[in-house]
Amino acid sequence: MIRKVPNSNLVINNHIYTRQELADTLKCSRQRVSAYIRDGLECLDELFQHIWGKDLKRYAEQVRMRTPKAKADEFYCKRCQMPVKVLNNIIKIQEYTEQVNKSGHYKLLLKGKCQNCDSICVKFSWSNHLPELKEKFQVVENLN
Repeated sequence: MIRKVPNSNLVINNHIYTRQELADTLKCSRQRVSAYIRDGLECLDELFQHIWGKDLKRYAEQVRMRTPKAKADEFYCKRCQMPVKVLNNIIKIQEYTEQVNKSGHYKLLLKGKCQNCDSICVKFSWSNHLPELKEKFQVVENLN
């Protein structure tokens, strides 16, 4: 199953691409395009495998929808490849004061341990969510 989403913004909707043209447009290999086809990217004909740009955009959206979104109290675990709760609701918060948005809030890096596999899970947030985070989670200096 393909997890890497093709950059569908590079493709024109009403244009028909061959596999090589599509690979050149997406800046990937022909094998990657063939993997997209095996994974469900529709072709106009099976012999030459011409592909509509709009079909690639539809396929990219389907791949994006496969990845479940994490809720407010969940982190995305790379090892489990799914949203999980953090072990004992204990997190560490690291502040990035040099990254400020238009509202004047700075970026936060939240780290916690996955309750399933015990690996480190991360999530980004903004400083205006800090009071809500302190209500949901127990903040510690360092994770063991």
